[in-house]
Amino acid sequence: MELKSVLSRWDLYCKAYAVAVILALISFFPIVSSLVYSGHFGLGWLLLPLAFPVALVRLFLAYHRADFDQRKQIAKFSLESIVVYFVCSFGASFLGSYSLHWWSGFQITPMQLWALYMSPFGLVFIF
Repeated sequence: MELKSVLSRWDLYCKAYAVAVILALISFFPIVSSLVYSGHFGLGWLLLPLAFPVALVRLFLAYHRADFDQRKQIAKFSLESIVVYFVCSFGASFLGSYSLHWWSGFQITPMQLWALYMSPFGLVFIF
């Protein structure tokens, strides 16, 4: 029974945060990041602000689709994973902004990139 709960936690994590993890990893690799995060309408600038809201929606759906006895575990996992997302996205924003600046000369501060990780309204802080 314990193994099944570990696998279900891992599945839930992959389903909820796959978009954010993929976009963060793309920002670390110079050639790929110059295509996805290009200053000329790169697709990453549109997808990145949606990563966290998509994760919240998937966690919300997982909570409501679960059995009543599993909801407490999913709620606890959701809160823990949101805190981990805040910390990891903060670190990823520093690495990503450094990589984007080093490779393509794109000027974005880590806090601006982190604002994009957090919310679609993060676009307001950039411009």
